[in-house]
Amino acid sequence: MKISEDKYRVMVDTIPALVWCTLPDGSNEFHNQRWHDYTGLPAGAEDGLGWRVAYQPEDLEQLLHKFQALLASGEPGEFEARLRRFDGEYRWFLIRAVPHRDESGKIVNWYGTLTDIEDRKRAEEKLRQDERELRRITDAIPQTIVIQSPDGIPLYANQAVVDYTGLTIEDVTTSDFRARIFHSEDLAATVFRNRPR
Repeated sequence: MKISEDKYRVMVDTIPALVWCTLPDGSNEFHNQRWHDYTGLPAGAEDGLGWRVAYQPEDLEQLLHKFQALLASGEPGEFEARLRRFDGEYRWFLIRAVPHRDESGKIVNWYGTLTDIEDRKRAEEKLRQDERELRRITDAIPQTIVIQSPDGIPLYANQAVVDYTGLTIEDVTTSDFRARIFHSEDLAATVFRNRPR
């Protein structure tokens, strides 16, 4: 069943996503109504490469570089950038793109979506802040602290371990770190073994 252009446009404008389509060179074919509603840009403002004005200027060079690399590869891909909302706030979006090919395999369009990932980005930054705070606290403790995975692989060591051993944090968090800091006669007793409950 063939979908009329009007029906197709209504469908694309109605789906709950920001949708876009470009020509093979990356110039705009269309952005759906939800994209226009979100950005506050009027229809036609995104023509050619006009869509670039909606992105954070600090992200634009990297965005264009990644987009051109994607176009050159001919493969689906994704990247992140901040998109300006109609009220001027920039929010992080995951941009996904897939090529549409004709019967001969030639790319005739690129289709893509933008997904708001601002909340995820904020959660990731909060986690990084929490990890920095935890490191600051554990580094202030004068006892040596090493955190290991369930199978005994070191994941973390505090500054006291580094200061005591004279090793780098990278050395201390390798699987053979025990051999570097314990006497060979004591090494067997330091190996972590899971005990049955």
